[in-house]
Amino acid sequence: MKRAAIVFILLLPIVATHNGVAQQINKAKHPNSWEMNDGVGAPHHISEKTFRDSNSFHQSSMIPHHLSQTIPARFPYQNDYLSYRDCFPVSLADGKTLFAWTRFDIIYCSISGDGGLTWGNPIVITGGEIPSNLVGVRTNTGRVIAIWENPREGLKMSYSDNHGLNWSGPSAITSTSTDRLPTITQTVDGKLWLFYNRTVSSTNRSDIFYRTSVDNGNTWSTEQTFAATTAQELYGTVVSGNGSTLLAVYEDDSSGNFDIYVRRSSNGGVTWSAPSPILNSSLHEVRPRVLRHSSGTLWVIYQALKPTPSGVSQYDIHYITSTDGGNSWTQPMQFTTYAGFDGLHNADFVNGQPFLSFVSERWGSYWPQLQMWYGSIGTSQDENPPPALLRFSHSTPLRNSPVSVRAYVADEIGILNVMVSYTVNGAYSSFPMYDDGMHDDEVQGDNILGTSIGPFQLGDFVSYSFLITDVTQNTLDEYAGFFEITPVHDVGNVKLSFRANSQLAEGGFSEGASAYWPRDSGQDYLFLGGLWVAAQVAGENRVMNLEYSEKDWSRSPGTSVTLAPGISDQDGDVIYDDEFARSLSIGLQIPQRSYQWSAPDRDDFIIYQYTVRNTGANGDLNNVYVALWLDPDVTTQTRFDDDLGGYDAQRRLIYMYDSQNNPGGYIGLKLLDTGLELHTAHLYGTDVSINTDEERYQHMTIGITQAPTTPGDYRMLLTTQPFALTIGETRTVAYGIVMGNGISELQTNADTLEALYKDIIVGVEETMTGEVPTAYSLQQNYPNPFNPVTTIKFAVPKPSRVKLEIFNTLGQRVALLVNEEKSPGFYSTTWDGGKEASGIYLYRITAKDYVETKKFLLLR
Repeated sequence: MKRAAIVFILLLPIVATHNGVAQQINKAKHPNSWEMNDGVGAPHHISEKTFRDSNSFHQSSMIPHHLSQTIPARFPYQNDYLSYRDCFPVSLADGKTLFAWTRFDIIYCSISGDGGLTWGNPIVITGGEIPSNLVGVRTNTGRVIAIWENPREGLKMSYSDNHGLNWSGPSAITSTSTDRLPTITQTVDGKLWLFYNRTVSSTNRSDIFYRTSVDNGNTWSTEQTFAATTAQELYGTVVSGNGSTLLAVYEDDSSGNFDIYVRRSSNGGVTWSAPSPILNSSLHEVRPRVLRHSSGTLWVIYQALKPTPSGVSQYDIHYITSTDGGNSWTQPMQFTTYAGFDGLHNADFVNGQPFLSFVSERWGSYWPQLQMWYGSIGTSQDENPPPALLRFSHSTPLRNSPVSVRAYVADEIGILNVMVSYTVNGAYSSFPMYDDGMHDDEVQGDNILGTSIGPFQLGDFVSYSFLITDVTQNTLDEYAGFFEITPVHDVGNVKLSFRANSQLAEGGFSEGASAYWPRDSGQDYLFLGGLWVAAQVAGENRVMNLEYSEKDWSRSPGTSVTLAPGISDQDGDVIYDDEFARSLSIGLQIPQRSYQWSAPDRDDFIIYQYTVRNTGANGDLNNVYVALWLDPDVTTQTRFDDDLGGYDAQRRLIYMYDSQNNPGGYIGLKLLDTGLELHTAHLYGTDVSINTDEERYQHMTIGITQAPTTPGDYRMLLTTQPFALTIGETRTVAYGIVMGNGISELQTNADTLEALYKDIIVGVEETMTGEVPTAYSLQQNYPNPFNPVTTIKFAVPKPSRVKLEIFNTLGQRVALLVNEEKSPGFYSTTWDGGKEASGIYLYRITAKDYVETKKFLLLR
């Protein structure tokens, strides 16, 4: 039997790559959602809680906070669910300590008067841009300068002349957008030295350049080249050595390994000596930060690669010192001992000792995020740090099969045990993990532990975490990830997943799950889609939606997800509601049914039918709008910003296509005829804000908008006319997602799916007569015999889950026509037996304690 592949999920932050470009936490193409890739399929969006908390600072109860510098301390003003990369400390002229950091598009600082034991309220340095690689220095005059890179504009700076309380507006130092990785120091003569990197296109290697300032950063010299060879040179830093000698320390890979080199100048930087290594072990030594104490002692603080098995690269912070102007250096000494990642450090002297800011994964919460920490060399001892989850994996989830889970763990002393816990649709389980070589855990004793969980059923949503305990009883409860046994329509040409929260497609490009269309050389056409329903509640416009990180819908308790032959060749069935919406709910339950056919004349579309029911949580509802939202990317997976679209009013069909005809297919969204007129057909781009319910409501009700005329990255939205829903009342809305080679075939396929919907599917939902039946009943089908379509009617006297099935004489089920909650009423459905052989068939209804079976005859 073929073993399911396991892909490890790396949890490590990517620091400055050795092409000189600082890599950021992975950002999805959509600006409202951060992503993590689990190594098995498309990226997953992080918890909505991230975004609820994103506008407030707080301290986590899950991470220890030490008001002492005897061990490294976590900086207090940061969100547990976000990653931080950029921070620096400086010692102020009044004896206080300033700590600056970035968070989204704002640079903050906080001031401590007791060496970091406590911190003042955050102060905004600047905002309005996305800064990275933040560094700073306090000059001899007491001015504090903050410098960062702007990914579009080059290097920028702000300064404060009153101990960090007020800051100048940002000003540009360089204008080249590719200038990266700044460092800023001041030599004893008062000159400021700004070193930075730029990747040279001719060599694709990173070179070092610098500018100087002799007037406290008010003006800067023209650019000078420090190092431009075929090697990679990064992170240059200048300090004063003995006498008038300057030392420039930097990292270089000319030996085939990243080592730390020094070059000297005795003429103020006009010329520099040949490089000589000061750290060149078999390990990587990177990101040197150089300090010069008033006594003349030099400190080089750097990240050193820790050797680990299985290709995981992790760093600790080390340092060396020199008391003779850099002629000789001590042996490397270790400042941090955490088995995970510590690095991206900056430093200044506080109370005579090097005071470091750095980022670390230690005590990670939710996913291991980079958090800001600080400590002092010589004062803070990194004793007993927590265990680390370096990476994890799960095998490809398959229906009715166990899933193998692995965790690669480490600790500076040793691991005692590891447990995996998981929830399946809210139900909790926990199992031990093993490192014995017999539980799909690779080799015994390699700290890669494994076990199996499950099996799972179609539609199961599984989230899992690891409980890691080291030999000193430090315990890390680390959320790992999630997966779903995702149903995928795959009997026709359009291959597309659906989930129990209305989500269509996988939030990325996943072959066979994201409107994958093999007719067009196997292209993915849809990034994401989902259902929006709006209503006015208590005088406000509320929208329940699925859109990127926003997911208001969840599976209704006690219901399942099915995918089986039925009315079509492949019927999908799921029920969800807004009871656990991330915002104030409306009070809706929505059975969703989807249909796909395999016949050549009907295999290029899928029908999605939504029955919107008012549960009564907010009374009768007025002005209810229903919309289906899609974010197509008609792309070869390299471009998503070259699409165009249009609207066919006759067919109530909105569509998109690639403006370069690469690929040449069209994807369309059609509102089907359920008695509701179209209110809105809207194509809009990434420049449009859809972050609030009010903004979404405006888009849902905007009407018929003009199609775009210039290529871009667009979304599409079709909204029904408004209607009212009294408590318990339902209304059916249906859409078709249709594909075609060119507009003509798209329109033809759209006409076919409309006809098919009217002829076969209409009538599945209730046909209200104004009467309420007094008993369950199942009528004889009509016509009988039939060829190949027949109608079946039944009655439901009280709310019930109803199942209507078709069986052959061997007892094999050949169709599932109904499998959902039904309100009291009379119902009618049809069955197309066109694919079955002639003969006698049985149809059976099950509702609570009522079961009835009847026969009918198919004649071909």
